[in-house]
Amino acid sequence: MNQVMKCVVATTIVGVTVAAGLLGSAMRARVDTGNLVAGTSAMTPPVLASKTNMIPGRESEAFYNVAQVLMREYVEPIALDEKMAIGSVKGMIGSLAD
Repeated sequence: MNQVMKCVVATTIVGVTVAAGLLGSAMRARVDTGNLVAGTSAMTPPVLASKTNMIPGRESEAFYNVAQVLMREYVEPIALDEKMAIGSVKGMIGSLAD
């Protein structure tokens, strides 16, 4: 193979690799944000804490609902346990910035 042909092949390989990486990244972002074509996924839309309407006195219900979504949708199996409860309490205390 001559030098020009080697350069063309190498450039093509690099271009295809970069394009595949960009396409994969874009597809992953669409899956993460829930912007899929209707009927292509059985996943529920992501839970966004900033968009939930918290009703005073129903915080334990919100915790339970989020825990259920995590147990159903998280990649690895998890159980509602002390570790999740401690983490949520730490997050609540940390949000007070006191």
